Amino acid sequence: RPEPDIPLRANLGVLHKFSLSVDEIVTHWFTLIVLSALRRSSNENMMSLAILILRSILTDLQVTPTKPG
Repeated sequence: RPEPDIPLRANLGVLHKFSLSVDEIVTHWFTLIVLSALRRSSNENMMSLAILILRSILTDLQVTPTKPG
C-alpha cells in the first residue's frame, strides 16, 4: 500500500522548482507598484524605464518574451 503523502511530496518538488525567494517576491511587488504609477505618465522616458523594469523581471524569472506576429 503506497504512502498517502507520496503525491504531495511529488507536487512540492514541482512547486520548489518554480518558487521565488521572499526577496524576489518583495522586489517584484514593489516593481509592480512602481509600474502602476508609471503607466499613468505620458513621458517617453518614464515609459522606457517601465520597459527596462519589465525586461529585468523577465530576466530574473528566466522567461523569454515572445515576438509579436
